[in-house]
Amino acid sequence: MKKLFVLFGNRMLLIFLALMIGTGVCMAQTTIAGKIMDETGEPLIGVSILAKGTTTGTTTDINGDFSLDVPKGVDMVVVSYTGYESQELNINDTNFSSIVLSEDTQLLDEIVVIGYGRQKKSVVTGAVGKVEIEELLARSPGQLQSSIQGKIAGIAITPTSGAPDAGFKVKIRGTGSNGPTEPLYIVDGMRTRDISFIEAANIESLEVLKDAASASIYGAEGANGVVLITTKDGSGAKGVNYGVQIGVQSYRGNMQLMNSSEWKNYLVNAGVEGAEDIDNSVNTDWLDELFSTAPVMRHTLGFDGGDEKLSYHFGVNYFDQAGIIGGKDISNFKRFSGNVGINAKPTKWLNVGANMTVANERSIGAANFGDVNVGGVISSAILMDPSTPVTYTGALPGWVAELDQNLLLRDENGDVYGLSQTTDGEVLNPNIYLRQVNGDGKKETTLFGSVFGTISFTKALSFTTRFGFDNINGTNHNWTPAYYANPTRQSSSANSFFTFFTNQAFQWENFVNYNLELGDDLEIGLLAGTSIFDTEFNELNGNASGLVTGSAESSYIDGSEDDSGVLGDNSKQRLQSYFGRANLNIADKYLIMASLRRDGTSLFTADNRWKNYPGVSVGWVLSREDFFNGGRAVSFAKLRGSWGQAGSLAGVTPGAGVGLLQALFTYAGQTAIDAVGLPNNNLTWETSEQLNIGLDLGFMEDRLTLSIDWFNKQTKDLLTPSTPPGYLGAAGPLVNAGTMKNTGFEFELGYKNRVNKRFEYAVSANLTTIKNEVTELMVIILSNRR
Repeated sequence: MKKLFVLFGNRMLLIFLALMIGTGVCMAQTTIAGKIMDETGEPLIGVSILAKGTTTGTTTDINGDFSLDVPKGVDMVVVSYTGYESQELNINDTNFSSIVLSEDTQLLDEIVVIGYGRQKKSVVTGAVGKVEIEELLARSPGQLQSSIQGKIAGIAITPTSGAPDAGFKVKIRGTGSNGPTEPLYIVDGMRTRDISFIEAANIESLEVLKDAASASIYGAEGANGVVLITTKDGSGAKGVNYGVQIGVQSYRGNMQLMNSSEWKNYLVNAGVEGAEDIDNSVNTDWLDELFSTAPVMRHTLGFDGGDEKLSYHFGVNYFDQAGIIGGKDISNFKRFSGNVGINAKPTKWLNVGANMTVANERSIGAANFGDVNVGGVISSAILMDPSTPVTYTGALPGWVAELDQNLLLRDENGDVYGLSQTTDGEVLNPNIYLRQVNGDGKKETTLFGSVFGTISFTKALSFTTRFGFDNINGTNHNWTPAYYANPTRQSSSANSFFTFFTNQAFQWENFVNYNLELGDDLEIGLLAGTSIFDTEFNELNGNASGLVTGSAESSYIDGSEDDSGVLGDNSKQRLQSYFGRANLNIADKYLIMASLRRDGTSLFTADNRWKNYPGVSVGWVLSREDFFNGGRAVSFAKLRGSWGQAGSLAGVTPGAGVGLLQALFTYAGQTAIDAVGLPNNNLTWETSEQLNIGLDLGFMEDRLTLSIDWFNKQTKDLLTPSTPPGYLGAAGPLVNAGTMKNTGFEFELGYKNRVNKRFEYAVSANLTTIKNEVTELMVIILSNRR
């Protein structure tokens, strides 16, 4: 009996403890459950419900239902969904059985990135364009620049050639310099020479600063505009994303070339000797022979996760594009890249993060074709004799059989490529041109990234330090066999070319932000900071002729029987900067922003090393005035104007303006030295000054938007290569010799609409007019006297 009592007591104790633990658990948390719908009553899938101030959260299922255990002490939850207005709900006062989210129709209140900060689009006073990331992902570019084409008014993007790895010429508001017109690229705060290695799937936002007032915060490098890119760090939508794009490319031209009979008649009528003897039984369309269908493939895989304290993004990407000239083995570009972004907030006063991209690229053949240049493969296809066969399939013609057979190039079947008796010089069988492209091609490895830390001393005051790096290492290897194309286009020996290059850039920036809100109607923002940017480029070139054998194994420099030529290059430069900005926002109605940057560069002499770049812009949101009555049609109206100055260092090399010497020879212990470049002690900065007036309109609750800009851009002290008389015995330096003016209008029209949670669409159009003229050219008399 006693034993039974003890057993019963133990069981009761266990039950009591279990009840106590259960009660404690129930007291420690509150369970909420319900359904979330849109305004039409349709359930929303994947809505985020997060206990405020914690990492505890959930999402709605396919029926819009959810259930969440809210920790003890938390009485608010945050409900958010892309495209809808977020809500903060009290768990004690809310009926969660039917939560309705309203569509976010205030498209002009989206956030845009500006230099060293962010702003609501509705209060931006400069000319800032934004590209929607969905539009970037809709394309399959080998290089990111091509995805921007046609998306923002005032930007012209043209490829340098049709090769898969060809670069792009980017012009913002026309040509404003004699030198390169590429804009300044800023990725996660770090300068970079190019953005072709960035994969669109890893981008969070992309903005373009077009007017000088917006770009003046970047001073000496902002004259050609600024492209700002922010990569993902997992703070956006969470989940796993995989994308694949597979396509084909082909030549769509309709150029009609002469056939053999027309070619023969043309030569006969021109009185060419021997034209009557041309055999026109062969009729080769060289464009058809040159071009082929080429595949292109792109894979992207991304992981986004984390919570309010730590978020992360990891992306892996592969891109493979063959050229339409020569096929995959002759022309090909591949890129494998990875991207990591991390953002951590371990405390309320500290925010740290890092973004890093690693890209490995390889291109073969593509960059060596010359495209439509005289002597290039396409010009040869256009001008080549159509009566010449692609290859000789029988006995060789007598005059071909008399040539050195070791110099005749053959296809994979051993057939000799056709040679023309009527074309000469730069024109040759395109296949002979293509067979000169051999070797490993160009290989590049890029390591790019930035790390930052932000300390918030108060809600208004914060300090940020940021370090960035951009390192490139690469090689370029190509060899050409001995060949015969025509009497003036031939090589009696195989040659090899090899280049090794590195480019290292580092940037360190420190800046303070002070953002003060005085009531609901006044905001004051102040920014002050410093920046140091260092870059160093190294290159080593080697070439050799007379390879032992015309094969890949002996195609390197040590496979040559002749002495090789070696050249090296090293260049360093530094840019040191101080910058500041102040902005005033009165009731989101009256807007003023002013900035100033002072830059110093090692590219110029001490007397001309520093330059100031000011900028100011104002805005007036008319739609917030009491007198404004746009009715239901006009929902937003803003008038803005800006003026500013920015500079350009493009085309300026280290030592510009300094006289250059070279050693000629040494005799009897004495070295002869000769001048190869004349000095210019008066060389100074090229400056672009720009006035911009704009109008932003929103219609139908901002679903339809229209932006109109007029700009007047004048570039002063144009950097121009000089051409001194030959008797001076040396090349001329850069000089400041002229002014240039660009004026025009920009129009951007866009419409966005969400029909329901499953279907939304957007259409846009833009138009730009630009008048570009050189308004002044000067004759410079060089003088070294101070």
